[in-house]
Amino acid sequence: MASPIYIRIYNYTNTALTTKVTEQRDLEDAGANFNNITINGGTAYESDTKVKTGAGNGELTISLYQGSVLIGYFKMKDLKNPHEGLNSIEVPDPSGAYQFTSVAYRHLPNEPEDNRYIYLAVNTYPSGSSLP
Repeated sequence: MASPIYIRIYNYTNTALTTKVTEQRDLEDAGANFNNITINGGTAYESDTKVKTGAGNGELTISLYQGSVLIGYFKMKDLKNPHEGLNSIEVPDPSGAYQFTSVAYRHLPNEPEDNRYIYLAVNTYPSGSSLP
């Protein structure tokens, strides 16, 4: 049985952002829960995905757009081990008006042991982002 990976994307900007799955590997749903989602300014979106049983570690790249303009991406390279820093999640350096940050956990207290949690944030640069 595949373990769920819960991903929450915080939009701390003042404008709506739209997601697009630009790359995925070894996922049961091909990242469909994160494709073409609009996240309004000051809100968050959360859903989950699962790595296929017996497959690799699972990869998912979510690109973020403001209208038709690409502002950045989150490249999750190892969904089974999201807590391994740069080896598992890549975010772009601040460029222009936006800052991208992430934090991930292989397990959280009082939650099922197999669940993974990834929190991603987009903020107006150089403001700080708040993550759990």
